[in-house]
Amino acid sequence: MSNEKFIKKHKHKAETKAKKQAKAEALEAQKQAKAKEQIKITRVSPIEKPIDNDVLKNLQSKPSVPYNFVRLAPQVIPAEFYTTNGDDANVENYKTHVKQSDNLSGYIDLSIITKTPLFIGGQTVDKGNGLHQEFYGGDDNPTIPGSSLKGMLKQIFKIVTASTFRPFEDGSGDFEDRKLYFRNFTRNPLRDYYNDRMTSPNPKNNKKPFRTAIPGFLIKTSTNEYYIVKGESKMVPYSNEDRYNGKDVQKDIVWHEMFVEIHTGPTIGKKKKKEYVTILKPNFKPENRISVPTECIHSYEDDVSRNTINLLGRYKPDGGFGKYDDEAAQFTEYEDIISVIPCHYALQKDTTEDKIAHFGHGQLYRISYDLSIGDHIPKTIKDQNDIVDLTDSVFGFSDKWAGRLSFTDGRLVEDHGRHRFGAYTKPLLSPKPTSFQFYLNQGFNESDKLNHWGIDDVSIRGYKMYWHQPLINAVNWQCNEEPLENSKTICPVYEGNVFNSRIYFDRLTRIELGALLFALNLDKEEKRKICYKLGMGKSIGLGSIELENKVTIIDAKERYSSMFEDKTWKTGESPLKDSAEFIDAFVTYRDNELGSNKKDYKTMLDDLYSLMDWSLAEDPEYPTYWPYATKMMSIDDSDDENKHFVNRTKLDRPSAFIKHWCQKEC
Repeated sequence: MSNEKFIKKHKHKAETKAKKQAKAEALEAQKQAKAKEQIKITRVSPIEKPIDNDVLKNLQSKPSVPYNFVRLAPQVIPAEFYTTNGDDANVENYKTHVKQSDNLSGYIDLSIITKTPLFIGGQTVDKGNGLHQEFYGGDDNPTIPGSSLKGMLKQIFKIVTASTFRPFEDGSGDFEDRKLYFRNFTRNPLRDYYNDRMTSPNPKNNKKPFRTAIPGFLIKTSTNEYYIVKGESKMVPYSNEDRYNGKDVQKDIVWHEMFVEIHTGPTIGKKKKKEYVTILKPNFKPENRISVPTECIHSYEDDVSRNTINLLGRYKPDGGFGKYDDEAAQFTEYEDIISVIPCHYALQKDTTEDKIAHFGHGQLYRISYDLSIGDHIPKTIKDQNDIVDLTDSVFGFSDKWAGRLSFTDGRLVEDHGRHRFGAYTKPLLSPKPTSFQFYLNQGFNESDKLNHWGIDDVSIRGYKMYWHQPLINAVNWQCNEEPLENSKTICPVYEGNVFNSRIYFDRLTRIELGALLFALNLDKEEKRKICYKLGMGKSIGLGSIELENKVTIIDAKERYSSMFEDKTWKTGESPLKDSAEFIDAFVTYRDNELGSNKKDYKTMLDDLYSLMDWSLAEDPEYPTYWPYATKMMSIDDSDDENKHFVNRTKLDRPSAFIKHWCQKEC
């Protein structure tokens, strides 16, 4: 493939001059808008505390991360009606359960006070100089969707009721059960794990093992089945002309009549790539084809972090490097082949048949761990996943029954201003479970080896939640550098805005209502100032909210006993003066079910309270170095002498994390 054709194929990765100009203009407008914002609304200036750089340097010996984890409860608390007699019996029990005469209906009025700027995404529009995502309901009518409030509260409810921890299925679940991909041949602990699967020892040079990936061609037939045909390969040195044309730094496949060239892009570091692989065209006759299992194809598609050519992505930005349809049939000389692309692959071990284990672009391609995320859920918890828990009972359970809560949209009732001019955010974090030093339980002694996704009997950390950050972080959410491609400007509402919403509950037992009120009144239970997290940008400090609630009980018998009362409609409504009796009912039920596991449950709750503690972020009392503790480290840590990402430094539990970063201030 010529350099011109390569550039054309990769034009999605390079912004056009017009786009760059438009983004530059948008950034300039953003800077000017900042000054106008201050004129529009007078806001309380966040407090920036003076720091000692030597103290900060010492604190940065441990990672700074905007999130942490609430560990999983060791025991699931079942719903009141749960039986081990199967699904049908539980459905019948549920029907009886909701018809109890002393069940309670009513509503909970929520006041939602923003403690830091808040943004919940709505529709995206093209503003001419770039994309803009409006607030849900429109920038002039910011609204909190009931579904967002439901999702936020459901997670807290699941944690405090020690509910099951299940993989996603039919739109519901707690984690995506898939295998993660990696490539590592420079550092422990993954180096040996990777080399065992992709190399063999070199007796003459133990620092340069032999590469064992087999060259071949991945084909797809007209019956939508995938096969690999083995090929023969040889290494070809890069010539000076190749380097002049940039071949050694391009990710590319160059087709010839009887062979193909495979170029895997630049090396990591300053070393120049010395050679590339060519694969000779094999005979594609049916008896030479090795079937690729469907799960192998799906596993390859699951690798969302691949930074090279996508062998299956004909119509995707990182794909289209193969031959397709008539060209595929012409190259392979078989009309049933509708796509062909060179690859490398490995066979499954410990089997007498040729079975594909995995495949990729170059000789040292990314492979999956042997174990999936679900394999790292503790067995004691997985064994309880068939239990119908309190979350299933209240929020609904698959297709068996609907939930008994409904959430109205949150409407703005006290307007304390919002960003009037669209601005780009700092880069937002997406979940990166490949950072196993954060997502998996680790030993915390210096001598303890790092656990990774390929090691058995290692459990995940639990529910991921974001720390609250001081206003000095949150108000500086705007990106002052050139934004990433396809970034969108947004207009968050400021801190201090108040929204009102309502939760309707239907036929809840005293225990279920108590569990719901427990989740809504964590500050009263723990005597800490508890705030919640909602919306987009949690990793950069957005979305901290305070909740206030008032409960109203509806007596259906009284409501329908007569139409009027004192010349007004008879509603049967009465405010709940004290929620303690219902919360106590839940706590008593919870403790009876937990038995000897109460201590572990309380430890889990301490994780939750720590992560929701607003006193860590509240002006002016926040700990001096907390703004630095909750900023995500840069992956490009060339200026970081600790090199936490390279060294995969372990992440402390929430309480230890606070103790380290707050020193004696907490």
